[in-house]
Amino acid sequence: MELHPSAKHETPRATSSFDQLYPIEHLTAQETRVINLLAVGLVPKDVAQATTTRLSTVRSHLKNIRRKLDVHSNIRALHVARERGLLNNG
Repeated sequence: MELHPSAKHETPRATSSFDQLYPIEHLTAQETRVINLLAVGLVPKDVAQATTTRLSTVRSHLKNIRRKLDVHSNIRALHVARERGLLNNG
């Protein structure tokens, strides 16, 4: 089987198992703000007050964060966000 000429010089990108489990997805500015507020100990109700948004909006952001990070809980989302360097505090 002949490779396409442009493919002959490409080096395959090495991917870690971590990258395969947690593909990089960009969080929006609001999602980043929400995950950072959770990281400092606020609960969703407090995040809503701190960001002057509705609790349903915060819950929607959290749902999107979990989907983007491919996790099923906010706690796991915090762990993955910390591992990926997505948190402002570290």
